[in-house]
Amino acid sequence: MPNASSQTPPLFTLEQYRFLLEQLPDPVTVYSELRIVYANPAAAAAVGARTAEQLIGRTVLDFIPPECRTPESESIPPHLKLSGEPMIEHWLRLDGYRITVQTKSFPIQYDGQPAVLLIGKDMTAEIGYEQSLRRNEQLLLSVVQYSPEAIVLHADDIVYYANDATVRMFRALSASELIGRNVYDFIHKDSRVAGSRRLAEARDRSGERLDFAIHKMVRLDGEAFDAEVSSVVIEDAGDAAGGSFVQTVLRDVTERIAREKELRELSQRFERLLKFLPESIVISDHGTIVYCNKSTQRLVRAADKDDIVGKSIFDFIHPDHHQDSVRVVRDVMNTFDATPYQEHKLICCDGEIISVEISSIRIDHYNGKSVTLSVLRDLTERKQAEELMIRSEKLSVIGQLAAGVAHEIRNPLTSLRGFTQLLRKELDPKRYYYIDTMISELDRMTYIVNDFMSLSKPQLVSYRNHDIAEALRGVLHIIESEALLHNIAVHWDDSRRLPSVRCDEHRIKQVFLNVLKNAIDAMPNGGAIHLALEADDRDLTVRIRDEGPGMPKELLERIGDPFFTTKSDGTGLGIMVCHRIVEAHNGSMRFTSAPGAGTTVHIRLPIAPEAK
Repeated sequence: MPNASSQTPPLFTLEQYRFLLEQLPDPVTVYSELRIVYANPAAAAAVGARTAEQLIGRTVLDFIPPECRTPESESIPPHLKLSGEPMIEHWLRLDGYRITVQTKSFPIQYDGQPAVLLIGKDMTAEIGYEQSLRRNEQLLLSVVQYSPEAIVLHADDIVYYANDATVRMFRALSASELIGRNVYDFIHKDSRVAGSRRLAEARDRSGERLDFAIHKMVRLDGEAFDAEVSSVVIEDAGDAAGGSFVQTVLRDVTERIAREKELRELSQRFERLLKFLPESIVISDHGTIVYCNKSTQRLVRAADKDDIVGKSIFDFIHPDHHQDSVRVVRDVMNTFDATPYQEHKLICCDGEIISVEISSIRIDHYNGKSVTLSVLRDLTERKQAEELMIRSEKLSVIGQLAAGVAHEIRNPLTSLRGFTQLLRKELDPKRYYYIDTMISELDRMTYIVNDFMSLSKPQLVSYRNHDIAEALRGVLHIIESEALLHNIAVHWDDSRRLPSVRCDEHRIKQVFLNVLKNAIDAMPNGGAIHLALEADDRDLTVRIRDEGPGMPKELLERIGDPFFTTKSDGTGLGIMVCHRIVEAHNGSMRFTSAPGAGTTVHIRLPIAPEAK
């Protein structure tokens, strides 16, 4: 047994050991027979005591959670028994909260009594972080697993993970049917080249998700379907070899594409319907035209829809109606009701102004917008019909007046013709020429009176094939003396042979006489009358042009109206009667003129069938 003098002296005194324990940041406790006989400040802080003295004398069981305590038959709980190994246990603080502590226990002698030295380390924060991390990982896995989007992880084109949505999308019984297979087993052959290109692009743009693109995929049962696909490369930081995965998200868009196709077909049918409607249709977005149909192009005389689409509606609406149109566009967007038809003036592409009536209604969801659809109706024919009705009413009144006047004139004419024939017997035969001329003029006056009568009731006429040139020569013979008196020359190349026309010669002569008389009256200071006859396969046209002052457009449009005349002593009935005669022959009569350029009368008559 060694001597005391040979024993190594202690390194620290008891007080020094105590001082060191007091400075330790980890809890240190000494207990004997389960009662605490020493605790450093860190131990007091760990269990929520203000000072270490609050712990002295208390049993360690006070700091063991009830469910961790042993039955009373055992004096020391299992985790307080000396094991020599670190243990994780829970402590119950004085305030009721629990902390997790890693402990080590050692047997010692304290004040000559056997005791246990318990050294602990507070692991609450660290273990809480690990648990939180594990919970987050589990939550993230659950989010991915139960996501409504189909999500696949693959590397080197081999599937490593597929969530529940992917299993349903490809009609698999479980993910095991997908995992381990090549991704190209699920890509339709028509999309494999595009799919390979997209995966290569994802690898080149590592960490950046590609936009969704539509590819054709194949389910396990062989059915093909359309899917939106997006991929991103995810680097695996935990892989020492620097591996990576590709995360691919898929969306089954088969139904959506089918609906879009159906909507496009409906839209195309609707557009075709609008395109060929007889009504003019215009769709505008805040005043800008975005669509027009064929009828609209014809209405405004546009060569192509590009002459209309993209322009403002106010480029076509007459300035007099701009304010009303602004109000209509504003009001129609605040209601679902169509506006009543209102009359407006439109400016056509060729500059002509026409009258239309317009009704508008709001249309929602046109290319994602609310727009205005307008229906336009051309009022030109209606207005012409109204004018014809007014004109017909005037003619009816004129006819009644003319019938009365003609009846009163016809009797004196009959007497004059009779007495002229009697006078012919008493005159020298050398003067018969004058008598014959008088009888001829009296007959012509009788025909004119009969024409007045025809304004009120139909009159029998005699239609035969006649040479219009010959009829025109006869009229020129009558006006020749009057033309010479006014210093007017008549120019006409009548050498051409022309087909005959089926007509009433006397009535056609009346037309020529009236027109030539007007031409003479238009040139009080002299001039020339130019005649021309032309024929085609169907019609013969007589053109009579004077060198008078001409007429502006607004006066030219009124030629033929009852009682309209440019003469101070005229009645305005002559041209009206001429129109009636030409129309009765299935022909037409029109005027062209310009200020300072004279006036030309175009008389078109159909050629006799046997002369064609």
